[in-house]
Amino acid sequence: MLGVQRTLIRLFCFGSAAWVLTVLSNNALASCRFYNGVSSALTRTVNFGTLIVQRDTPIGTVLATANTGAYNGGRYFYGCSVNYVHRFAMEQFRVISAYGNNVYNTNIAGVGIRVLFFGGAMPYDVNFNGPSTVALPEPGITVQLVKTTSGAVGAGVLTNGRLASGSIVNYFYAAYASLSGSNTIIPVACSVSNTSIPVPMGNVPRSQFTGPGSAGDEINFSIPLDCDANTRVKVALDGNAHSSGIAGVLALNASPTAATGVGVRLYYNNAPVTLRTPIAAGTTVSDGPYAIPLVARYYQTDANVTAGQANSTATFTMTYN
Repeated sequence: MLGVQRTLIRLFCFGSAAWVLTVLSNNALASCRFYNGVSSALTRTVNFGTLIVQRDTPIGTVLATANTGAYNGGRYFYGCSVNYVHRFAMEQFRVISAYGNNVYNTNIAGVGIRVLFFGGAMPYDVNFNGPSTVALPEPGITVQLVKTTSGAVGAGVLTNGRLASGSIVNYFYAAYASLSGSNTIIPVACSVSNTSIPVPMGNVPRSQFTGPGSAGDEINFSIPLDCDANTRVKVALDGNAHSSGIAGVLALNASPTAATGVGVRLYYNNAPVTLRTPIAAGTTVSDGPYAIPLVARYYQTDANVTAGQANSTATFTMTYN
């Protein structure tokens, strides 16, 4: 009599995606062991590099995400002939943060870590029926850095090491996710109080422009910040530079009714700014509001000036240390 043994492949769903569980015939496995050329636990690493964290970033924001990628090329590499418990556990960082939500404290204040496998946040156990094998396909294990404080985070380098493990309970460890390289957290010590700053230039008579280089009245404005004490502040201004190439002069916004022959020139500390170049705007002396004073003026660029709308737009980029 011919005996028939069947092999069935199923997809075991967890969270929003799936990991692969292969159910084998009864005599296919002798015990819990490794497969496909693997003889011990596999390690895959993640790296975040340098991460700049704004002070006003909301608590719970995912600051960065990294994936280990598939283990063993996505092929199954361990399993059991009996029923077993598969466990994903946290390793290096095991203290839950005040924020909760499966986010654990790291060695950097205000920066937590969450480790997931296909949408399921570690730690967790899954019961499997044997005989079966397990694969950890793309994207592998996912690691998130999460802001756990409402204020500024700490500064420093995240401690490298094993972040999480996958194991068959009471048998062996099968997979690790580790942090490697230099993972530096740089907190931004200021927040911008207003990211959209209108600068009313008013109406200027054409007669005020007497030739190239003449200018309208100075219009004072500032970029408002809220900063920690002893913060060195820099700002870079950018925009559509005027075709004349004159330092600090922005072209007017395109419009059928736009004026011609003039641009908007920006100044800091009585000198025209150089667009896209950081300006050292001082060092704060105490916690609280800090303003970067700037000046805008209409500036005649051509021999002839025609009346019309004279709007322009600039962007600013802040850096702190």
